[in-house]
Amino acid sequence: MQESDDEKRLSSCLKKIIKYFESETIILLDRVLADDEDNAEYSAVTCWKNLETLLEVKELYCKEPHMVISDYLLMLQYTEEEISILKKRKQNEELARKQWPKATNLTSGNGTD
Repeated sequence: MQESDDEKRLSSCLKKIIKYFESETIILLDRVLADDEDNAEYSAVTCWKNLETLLEVKELYCKEPHMVISDYLLMLQYTEEEISILKKRKQNEELARKQWPKATNLTSGNGTD
């Protein structure tokens, strides 16, 4: 079955979006790796989730072979040490998030918010 012009245009747009998302994810990864470990500005959890999503889209939409995050990062010339840092920062952030108080009421309760 031949693709319609609209399907071809959509496919082209989706490929551009995937490339952009990949680029932004790698920028985030570099920022996570360079970030202050004790006072992080960038989320290792978000970076990890973006990498998971990116690899899933590449597999399902782009028909690329299944790849785990570590292998993908090694392919991009990241070192085992950098991958270990990312994993450690992700775990530390997840632990810190579990300790955050649960938000039960996001307003001050005085009715002016």
